Amino acid sequence: MKKAIAVLLAVVQFTGCSFFVGNRQNVTVTTNVETAQIFANGELVGTGMVSFKAPRNQDMQLMAKAEGYQTAFHHIDTKLSTAGILDVVGLFVWIIPIFGLFSAGSKQLDETNVALNLATAN
Repeated sequence: MKKAIAVLLAVVQFTGCSFFVGNRQNVTVTTNVETAQIFANGELVGTGMVSFKAPRNQDMQLMAKAEGYQTAFHHIDTKLSTAGILDVVGLFVWIIPIFGLFSAGSKQLDETNVALNLATAN
């Protein structure tokens, strides 16, 4: 029993909070054109309105296009997540949580709900 508790404490101490956060997060994109194709980082993810799981540690370029409309673009940056901030704070208490900052859970996308409006082509 003492060995199991020691192992558990070691695991908790030697990882940061960010290791316990998933490496993807939900993103929802809507457009004003039902038939518009929506792309995330060049990959087709759906049409009109779509929800998908995106890597939380990568900036994302969104694009929506439809025939007869101008293509719409939107860029989403990443930022330090709450778990990442806790890892930074934990760094000052004991150095080990710094390893959590190397995981995807230490970041998050700046926006998760995006509306892309396509203007009619002239």
